[in-house]
Amino acid sequence: IEKNGVSRKVIAKDKNWSNPTALIAYSSNIYVLDPGAGQIFRYNSSESGYSEGSEYFQSDVDIADAGSFAIDGSIYISFPQTVVKYTSGLQDGYNPQFGEEKTVIHAVQTALELDEVYVWDREHGVVQALSKKGAFRFQAASSVLTRAQAIAVYEGAVIALVVSKLYRIALQGE
Repeated sequence: IEKNGVSRKVIAKDKNWSNPTALIAYSSNIYVLDPGAGQIFRYNSSESGYSEGSEYFQSDVDIADAGSFAIDGSIYISFPQTVVKYTSGLQDGYNPQFGEEKTVIHAVQTALELDEVYVWDREHGVVQALSKKGAFRFQAASSVLTRAQAIAVYEGAVIALVVSKLYRIALQGE
């Protein structure tokens, strides 16, 4: 939204989109997750706006069940039972080890400035912290996490949005 209150389209519907479900701004670029197209589209920032979308994956990948994604230089994609890591468009050797026997993944979060990959299991009210190599580190549990619509990891805590309130749940491993 511009200063005068008028919104401005920065990227028109890409002809390659099928069913985009999530987006992330990272390093001045925009990434769009499109499970229907089996692709993440990257739009590079420039002085005149954004470039045409380029495909992130270098080969066919099955991301039909992808739920969310996070970027720290590599891209982590959540699926109901696992998280898969891609680096430079190729699947990385990431093997997540969860602290709970039955983990149902709702979302994944990480960033360059975070030391861990955070996996939100909404069904069980848990956020698990995994190393960037996939080892289980610690978890935070709260009934608030079963009711949340969204979470963010910020300053050593999980911030959970529940209807019109924000809750802070400390991460014990921090």
